[in-house]
Amino acid sequence: MIGTLLLRTPRGELAARLIWPPAASSAPRPMVLLLVGGSNSDDIGSRIARAANAIVLSMPREPNVDLEYAVGWLADHAVELGADPDQTVQLLVLIAS
Repeated sequence: MIGTLLLRTPRGELAARLIWPPAASSAPRPMVLLLVGGSNSDDIGSRIARAANAIVLSMPREPNVDLEYAVGWLADHAVELGADPDQTVQLLVLIAS
């Protein structure tokens, strides 16, 4: 499942995508923060979500991306997203277009 959200960061608004793995799970999952350039972020994010059984927050690789804010947002929302709050950011992936 893929959802769109708008993060209001101190540096301005930033469109992001939340991607959940297809299999249902009652156990908390790890979180992945994915920064990607290009138009294939949903495909890459979906592959990571399936392979790692993780919830992926995918954001565009842009100069205004506030990584500190994104990691804090994940920490603040981990439980409601079904993530493991003790392992909020499992992996940070930077992919060029």
